[in-house]
Amino acid sequence: MESKYVQAIIVKDNMVLMAYGHKENSEPINFFVRGEINDGETPSDAIARAITEQINMHYKVIFKFKKELSSDIETYLINIESVKDKFDISTKEIKKYIGNFYMEGLRWTSLSEKEKFHRNNINYLRLLVEECIDQDYSENWLKAVQSLVFSFPNYKYDNIRLLEKKRMKETKNIDAQIGMNEKIYIIGVALILAIIYERFFIGKQSGISIPIFYLMFMGFFLWSAREKVYVKKSIGYIMIIPTVLIALNYSIHSNVILNSFNGIMILLLTLVSTVLIRYENIKWDSSNLIRKVFKRGIKSISENFYKPFIFIKGNITSRNKKEISSTKKNILKGVIISIPLLIVILVLLTSADMVFKNYITNFSIGFEDISLGKITGHFLVIIIAFIIIFSYIWSFKYAFDEGESNKKDIQWEPVTILTIIFMINLVYLSFSIVQFSYLYGGGNNFTAGGFTYSEYARKGFFELVAVTIINFTILLSSMKFIKKDNKRINSISNVFLSILVAFTFNMLFSAHYKMSLYEQTYGFTYLRIFVHIFMFMLFMLFVVSLIGIWNRKISLNKILIIIVLSMYVLVNYINVDKIIASKNIDIYYKTQKIDVQYLRNLSYDAIPEILKLKEDSNMDIAKQINSYLEDLKKDLSQENSWYEFNYSKYRAKKIIDQN
Repeated sequence: MESKYVQAIIVKDNMVLMAYGHKENSEPINFFVRGEINDGETPSDAIARAITEQINMHYKVIFKFKKELSSDIETYLINIESVKDKFDISTKEIKKYIGNFYMEGLRWTSLSEKEKFHRNNINYLRLLVEECIDQDYSENWLKAVQSLVFSFPNYKYDNIRLLEKKRMKETKNIDAQIGMNEKIYIIGVALILAIIYERFFIGKQSGISIPIFYLMFMGFFLWSAREKVYVKKSIGYIMIIPTVLIALNYSIHSNVILNSFNGIMILLLTLVSTVLIRYENIKWDSSNLIRKVFKRGIKSISENFYKPFIFIKGNITSRNKKEISSTKKNILKGVIISIPLLIVILVLLTSADMVFKNYITNFSIGFEDISLGKITGHFLVIIIAFIIIFSYIWSFKYAFDEGESNKKDIQWEPVTILTIIFMINLVYLSFSIVQFSYLYGGGNNFTAGGFTYSEYARKGFFELVAVTIINFTILLSSMKFIKKDNKRINSISNVFLSILVAFTFNMLFSAHYKMSLYEQTYGFTYLRIFVHIFMFMLFMLFVVSLIGIWNRKISLNKILIIIVLSMYVLVNYINVDKIIASKNIDIYYKTQKIDVQYLRNLSYDAIPEILKLKEDSNMDIAKQINSYLEDLKKDLSQENSWYEFNYSKYRAKKIIDQN
């Protein structure tokens, strides 16, 4: 019959008690304390005998493993009760065969000595972590065991599974600890917000409703996470400021393009700010912060969407267990009996009084216009919004476990990268020479090229912006990943990167110059204005990066994020539509050419400028503008709810009515 064994995993002060010896082929081996199960002996008896023979110290069985990696062995977690006994065990020598292993003695092995543990040891330590999770057991040494287990990259998927299991167990425990009253409060507020969302945004125009709803949501979040928010970590709170400013823009301006991007930005900034406010271990300048918060947001919905219904069911069940009072029973009985009586009485009263019948008839007619499909649609929107709001808010009850990261920092060979940058700089030098001789030299140098100055100027600015973005990527990547262990190479690297920035400044100016020349003839559009602003932002980013090249101590990522956020908020408030209308009308006065249809596509912000053409000397232009204003007047005459208020729309209506 095949032999059966027992083994004891004994951990104390971040050390594991291991047996050492060799296999039958004399290969050295470390293994856990173990013993053979004799005939007629239970596993419990066998582990007691093995520990007595090999250790002979006071011990306690914490638990027996529910799972095993092999059918011929049973594993126990054992605790040595006396701390001082730990140091006496390793003085013993044990000479005996246990199956195929020859044991020579016992010794304590630190969990930080990764090389001392072979594959089978690690598998059992991973199983130990899993058993501790399943059996709700925790000790100080458990973190050290986890660190050892997660340090082996070959077990990546096993480690991910284990971390997920641990997180789900902790989540379940937290849910059980939170009182039913708080659960019901959060469910109730989430439902109210969902109803407000449906009322504010479904079939309605965006206006002051956006900042109102955002502030209500953030207030709900701060109340729900009130015991776990970190006031000292101010960056999360600071991010509320640009979010509020972007949200307020919905009630001030009416640029459709910006509003589309604003919705994404509000969502992104809300995700980031809530995570930063709640969790102090998250670095806001981390390169993968956005990926983390989006992943967390999606996971929060997938893991919590069913919980409000579970909580409600639990609340109802607990209430049903309590005895219903006789008064409540009698009230319920009375309601049930009164329903058929009321029907009979209403029929008799409507027959007895024609006026009363008329009131009842009119009341019932009011329900005829109600569409079942419409009600169902609104109900579904409320349910979906409720699930998303509740799931996201509830997710902040738990810790943000990012998992164990064993990724090593990428290091690029500086000589290779510097060679690439040197070659790129040579190309940019040639390009800059051409730029100075042709573009900046004016139109006199173009005859030999066979094309006009305007043809040269109208092409290439988008390509130059694309090259500038590539340069910015090269710059940041080089600053982060080039090895910095050689001071001389570092100095050369800084010089090459500075030259790259200088050439990039030339490209940005060239792109801006070309775009300006093109606009003088063809006018302004959303895209051209946004490209100008984007180029200005890139210029600022490169200036800061140039400083960062020579002063690596500055928090470059943080400054870059602040610049990008500031520029985005600025774009929302410079009134792009008014600028486009004003500039194009100025060009019209010089060239007598204007795209009226494009003016019609601008938002209400452009109306004060467009009104300048209402009585233009060109009758065709004036006719088109007046036709547009008439159409706009009809559109603005429609009544809107107070929460759809938009200042640009209000001002446009007022100006058109006055003219």
